Amino acid sequence: MGLGTSRNRRRADARERRENLRGAAARHAPWVARALAGLLRASEAELLKLANLSAGQNLFALDASAAERAMASHPWVKSVRITRRFPGGLSVEVEERAPHALVVLGSLYLLDGDGQPFRRAQPGDALDPPLVTGVDRDAYAQDPAAATARIAGALDVADRYSRAPESRRARLSEVRLEPDGGLTLVTAPGQEVRLGEGDYEAKLSRLWRVRDELQARAMAADLIHLENRVRPASVAVRISGQVSERSPAR
Repeated sequence: MGLGTSRNRRRADARERRENLRGAAARHAPWVARALAGLLRASEAELLKLANLSAGQNLFALDASAAERAMASHPWVKSVRITRRFPGGLSVEVEERAPHALVVLGSLYLLDGDGQPFRRAQPGDALDPPLVTGVDRDAYAQDPAAATARIAGALDVADRYSRAPESRRARLSEVRLEPDGGLTLVTAPGQEVRLGEGDYEAKLSRLWRVRDELQARAMAADLIHLENRVRPASVAVRISGQVSERSPAR
């Protein structure tokens, strides 16, 4: 009963937030039919100001494309769609960016799910996503598309790791892009897992088996190598300054 009450309260709070946003949008511009209802970090006032929209504007004279571009310049906005609703209405639909990770590009930036850095991280962000490192700022500036593709690939591997039930034993804290094109995972306890490049699903499966074996032996590893291209099933493990090599069951 208590759980149901809490869930109902959360739903009521969400409805109240939506109603407050709609009310604020109506106060700023009564002709806005639906504006920014789900937005959390970019207020309706900020976006209406960016687009230079105000009550009483002539809908025929409105440059909707320019208004969309202006709103899309807000760092938290991923996409905007503005539609005229004649005779006197305007619909504004906004998709907000969701921070999936942090990336080091000289400074610390927030990354969306597509691997795009969209805003410099601020102390008040209170976020704790994985950190993507190994991205050269100059290389990013020279070829942002290629760098973004690598970052997006790293985020995909991080997501696969975090979705697995086995990841609860060691939360992922860093994904490092290596100069040779490979990836290294670093967990919150400090364990490094060198994945190399490609075949990530199989490598993560081997990682879970290696950790199970180590746990059964009451052992812990500082470093796990899964990037052996010559012997893909081979895993090298560094334990207390020593290196042991094993070939886990496929």
